[in-house]
Amino acid sequence: MSEDTEMKIDALLHAENIQRRAVYRPGEVCRLLRISPTTLRQLCELAESSDGSSKPREGLESFRLGHHRRIEHSTLVNWLARNRNQ
Repeated sequence: MSEDTEMKIDALLHAENIQRRAVYRPGEVCRLLRISPTTLRQLCELAESSDGSSKPREGLESFRLGHHRRIEHSTLVNWLARNRNQ
């Protein structure tokens, strides 16, 4: 992980008044990335649709906790680093 990307995440968290933690709810990720819930769902589904050998660059990996989707902090940082210039 890039230190620059970590700093960017910290700034976004601070701006949105979200505490840094290991796992985020979809609404928090939408606020951080300034995207709609539909766009977030599409990004997560894009990662899920991969066959596992190569994740699409744009896909954002998530996991389910019951019926609820969650995104890990490290996954979010890696996604931002991969998609920095898009």
